[in-house]
Amino acid sequence: MLQKYSWKKKTTVAGVVMALGLLITGCGRPLDLPVDGAIPVLDLGGSSLPSDGEILEIASNARIDSSVPRLIVDYPLDHSVFPPEIVAPNFRFLDREKHVERWLIHIDLTPESGQLYVLTDADPGRKPPVIDERCVTDSNVCKPTAREKAVRQWTPNEATWKMIKAASVERDVTVTIYGLSENLRRVVSEGQVAIRTSADALGALLFYRDVPLMPSENVDGVVKPLAQGALPLIAWRLRDVSQPESKVVMEGMPTCANCHSFSADGATIGMDMDGPSGDKGAYAIARVAPETVIESDDVFSWNDFNPDRVTFGLFSRVSPNGRYVVSSVDEEVFVANYVDYRFLQTFYPTRGILAIYDREKDTITPLSGADDPAFVHCNATWSPDGSTLAFLRASARPARPAGMIQPTYSNDPNEPRMQYDIYTIPFNDGRGGEPLLLEGASANGKSNSFPKYSPDGRWLVYVQAQNGLLMRPDGELFIVPAQGGVARKMTCNTDLMNSWHSWSPNSRWLVFSSKSNRPYTQMFLTHIDEEGNDTPAILVPWSTADNRAVNLPEFANIRPEELEKILTPAVDYRRLLDHGASLRDQGDLEASEEALRQSLELRPNFSETRRIYAGVLAEVGKDDQAIDAYKELIKVEGENSKALSNLGFLLNRKGKVTEAVAAYRRSLELEPDNASADLNLGAIFAKLGEDEKAVNHLEQALESEPGNASAHRILGLVLDRSGHAGLAIPHLERALQADPNQVNLRRKLALSYVRLGRDEDAIPHLQWLSERQPRDVSVKNSLGFALDRSGHHEEAIEQFSTVVAIDPGVDSAWVNWGVALAGLGRHDEAREKFRKALEINPGNSSAVNNLEKTGRER
Repeated sequence: MLQKYSWKKKTTVAGVVMALGLLITGCGRPLDLPVDGAIPVLDLGGSSLPSDGEILEIASNARIDSSVPRLIVDYPLDHSVFPPEIVAPNFRFLDREKHVERWLIHIDLTPESGQLYVLTDADPGRKPPVIDERCVTDSNVCKPTAREKAVRQWTPNEATWKMIKAASVERDVTVTIYGLSENLRRVVSEGQVAIRTSADALGALLFYRDVPLMPSENVDGVVKPLAQGALPLIAWRLRDVSQPESKVVMEGMPTCANCHSFSADGATIGMDMDGPSGDKGAYAIARVAPETVIESDDVFSWNDFNPDRVTFGLFSRVSPNGRYVVSSVDEEVFVANYVDYRFLQTFYPTRGILAIYDREKDTITPLSGADDPAFVHCNATWSPDGSTLAFLRASARPARPAGMIQPTYSNDPNEPRMQYDIYTIPFNDGRGGEPLLLEGASANGKSNSFPKYSPDGRWLVYVQAQNGLLMRPDGELFIVPAQGGVARKMTCNTDLMNSWHSWSPNSRWLVFSSKSNRPYTQMFLTHIDEEGNDTPAILVPWSTADNRAVNLPEFANIRPEELEKILTPAVDYRRLLDHGASLRDQGDLEASEEALRQSLELRPNFSETRRIYAGVLAEVGKDDQAIDAYKELIKVEGENSKALSNLGFLLNRKGKVTEAVAAYRRSLELEPDNASADLNLGAIFAKLGEDEKAVNHLEQALESEPGNASAHRILGLVLDRSGHAGLAIPHLERALQADPNQVNLRRKLALSYVRLGRDEDAIPHLQWLSERQPRDVSVKNSLGFALDRSGHHEEAIEQFSTVVAIDPGVDSAWVNWGVALAGLGRHDEAREKFRKALEINPGNSSAVNNLEKTGRER
């Protein structure tokens, strides 16, 4: 893209026309835009470029009718206000005129700066979407609408935008866009927008999560907003809006890190962070530095508040002075996850109280006045001086009322009703006080949430929605005096979801999240003056890939160089664990073992690591080490049925049968329906020949897990050898269904059929075996026997002749052949076969008896 400038102090139209040797004529009046001192700019993708004079000539003499179709400027909106340091916006406009060739953009600068003209083709094809391929799934493909495909785009280059901002400080500058046709001689469409630049800088950076929207559904139909394996795709970014892109300060986290906040001076950061042993209440609070390091000592757990109840610690926020953190604990939460990536979750607490963590005292205490179990208290925020907390309150209720119908989308009428009011309460150094309704943010028939005080203490902005809080499609921002009063709906609200807002340190800007442009959440800015009046939403561009979402934006009162990286040795153990588990799944057991060993060095008592580590040791055949690892696991997390069962397996493999039996029995005492323990214990007794005990455990295994093929197989074999062929057959059949290629099992089943006289059932199995083992005389002999007994004498004779051809010494085959011949009335031939059998084995009583019988029947 070429953007060409020509600075002209004076340019006359006549001179331009003479130089070009042409004059634009036609119907309508001349456009007659001022060109004295004008600055022409080319913004074209082609190679044939007009001259500066041609651009000014178009501005002056292109013909325009008294009325032309309106060109719609989608963004920015009229009277938008930009921060002085922000990068250029992407102007988007819709021109429905089909014959537009290019667009002339006129920016009316100050009298001192003159006019600026840009000739552009505004080709959307020159700005393809930026896609993170790692985040693409079948469930989150976003296809542009026909309107979105038709929208044209123009982004001023750095010099152009600098001129526009300089001319528009605290005054409107009008940007007019003209659609040109007929070789740029005629204006066929027109639209305009007025924008200005504020004298108020943001004065701070934006810290936010950059997340993929990849809901996943497992085979059981359980939906997760993000699969465990995709958590490392989340990044934490810091955005300086004066730069064309943000910088990643943290990524690759193996655990979920969520809500974050800063102290007023930006010196302290707090963040939800899953802790060891799956502690969802872990919270990190650390000093901000260019290389911020979160060590284990920087992490505490909200679960320490009430060890008898698991808690998350919801919507935690650091106090302005960085000493305290407020959170909602002892909570009960309604959660519904959806496959629809646009709004993939409904989440809000229905019970909970406020608690305060004191960093200096390392204590967690309830906040009196916000600890009544009859109400849910949550989503608290601090006043600028830390003296007051604003929070949400509603009558407590079960998260899942009796008879509730599971909602299937966000704002489904089946969501349990929960409408919050905003209250304020004095902090009193953690002692609390009397909660008071905030006028203008309560008792309005809406759910009021996310209160945020302006740093100057004058205003409070919050969200109104019909139900719940967090990611509400109908969420709208309202502003009310900090002490209460009349609430006003803010101008910056977009059409879809307005939420999670944060004030700039100077109280002049608000950042918030919205899905108005696309399903992937973006962040926007609005300027707020001393009277609480705000302006249309300004997009913070290029904050992430087009298929990722900006999440939880917060102003951080720091300079760019004050935070470069956030390192998390506190969760490195988890990173190594996930890496080790991934290597195991890939089959690289040696590397997996090493990664898991390193993880255990960092956190020796993390049971999940020990569990996987012991399993990997067992897979690589290091049974002694695996046995020690399982014994250590049992010490760490207490006796566990699965761990004891695995220990029993390894002990048995090492020949320590007595110890193995004891481990399995203890496993079953802890979990009587542990099918694996019953199966393996049954297998041990089967090997020892203790069939009754074996049958008992194998039957119990099948009661716990009816489809367990191994239990069916071993039980069938034990019953068969115990003389219970009829009982054995159903189990052998089930086992064979699971693995039809088990040759020995199929042989057992076939012979059991034969013994019970079920020849027609036996024949297909014997034929299958004969085809795969063509020289197995035992199989062919049994097949011939079953065929003969079923009346298929000729087929039987064929099998017997094949047997003796392979091995003439199989006397039973000669006898069976003779019987088959006798069945056909061929007695002489039959007696010949019986005599052959007796030559091989004179003691073959069946041959003797059949020889006598055929002699009498002659």
